[in-house]
Amino acid sequence: MSMKIVVPALAALVAAPAFAALSPQTALPARHHRGNVTYMSGGIGQDEARAMRREASQFPLELLFVERSGKRDDFLADMPVTIRDAKGDVVFRGRSAEPYFLAKLPAGRYTVSSREDGRAVTRHVDVGGKRTRRVVFEWRHEAGRDRA
Repeated sequence: MSMKIVVPALAALVAAPAFAALSPQTALPARHHRGNVTYMSGGIGQDEARAMRREASQFPLELLFVERSGKRDDFLADMPVTIRDAKGDVVFRGRSAEPYFLAKLPAGRYTVSSREDGRAVTRHVDVGGKRTRRVVFEWRHEAGRDRA
């Protein structure tokens, strides 16, 4: 089960580029290694979210987890992440402890999946070159529905 972070995601995403130059350098979360994948997860609070957005340019894959509910967007944390290569082999299986997940992977085509509240989302992405591929995993939450 994931944990909802009560930070309006849209506001943090919009404000991040505008204030990036104004905030002091925020310490980044630790990098971890699993197989051929180097990854990090962060983004709790606006300063860390800005730091993660800056750091994303150093990683070929950036994931962001969001729940949309009416006019409110909330970041999600403790999200399961599975990354499969073009042959279908799992190259990473773990959790994104916080809303942003950055991964260094060999160039190639990958299938990335996650699950929230029993609903799976899968995305196909090509990574490689100098450009970071950003993938937003979003779940719509029905207004008035209680999340048990």
